[in-house]
Amino acid sequence: MAVWPYSTANWQRLRAAKLSADPLCEPCQWRGVQRPATAVDHIVSIASGGQPFPPLTGLRSMCVPCHSVKTAALDRKGGKGVAFKGCGPDGLPLDAAHPFRDLADHRVTLVCGPPGSGKSTYVQSQRKTGDLVLDLDVVMSALSGEDLYQAPVELLPFALHARDAVLDRLRRQHDLRHAWIIAGAATVDERTRITWDLDACTVLLPVSADVCVARINADPRRPPAERAKHVAAVANWWRRYEADTPSKD
Repeated sequence: MAVWPYSTANWQRLRAAKLSADPLCEPCQWRGVQRPATAVDHIVSIASGGQPFPPLTGLRSMCVPCHSVKTAALDRKGGKGVAFKGCGPDGLPLDAAHPFRDLADHRVTLVCGPPGSGKSTYVQSQRKTGDLVLDLDVVMSALSGEDLYQAPVELLPFALHARDAVLDRLRRQHDLRHAWIIAGAATVDERTRITWDLDACTVLLPVSADVCVARINADPRRPPAERAKHVAAVANWWRRYEADTPSKD
C-alpha cells in the first residue's frame, strides 16, 4: 500500500523548497505561459512506485489545473495517458507521453542541456525497466563509491573511458529496448556526433541559466563547493550553446 506523505512536516518543507526553486508552473512554461505554481507533483507517482520524498528533480511545480489534468491522465487507472495538448517550437507534442513521440524508430535518445536543466528527471520519467541510462555523474559515483556529485575529479579520465566503452558497445548489435544518454552537448557538433553515430533522437532542454542555478543551489545532494562549480558550468554551457538549425527542403 502506498504511503502518502502530504500531511507530514517533511513533505511541507520539500514542497516549499520545490516551489522556491521553480515558482512557475512547468507545463505552462512548455506552452510559453507564465503562471504561478501552487501544487507540487511527483513525476513518478507514489502509487506507481515513486519515492514519497524524492530529490527536487523528481518533483514538478504545477498550477492546480495542470496538476489535475496530469493526475487524471497518468496517475489514475483508466487515464488516457496523454496529459498536455499542443506542440512546442520543434513541432513535437508538449507531452512526452504523446504517441507521436514514440521512440520505436530510435533505440537511443540523447538528452542534453546545462547542469540543473532536468535531464536526469526527464530520463527517469521516460525510461522503462531494462533500459540503459548512461550518465557521467552516475558513472563517477559508481567508480568512486561516493554519493552523487562527490567523486574526486581524478576519476574523471576513468569515467570518460567507461562512458566511451558503453557508447562503442551501443554502435554494435544489441537487444536493449532503449538507451538514454545524458550529456551537456551545448554545440550542434557535439550533439550531431552522438546522434549520427548511434541513429539517436535528441531531447534538448535549454532551460534558462537563472532556473538552473536556482535548482542547483536548492539541491541538497550537491556539496557547496560542487554547487559553485556547477553554477560556473551553467554559464559556460550557455556561452557555448548553439541552437539546432531547422532543415530546409
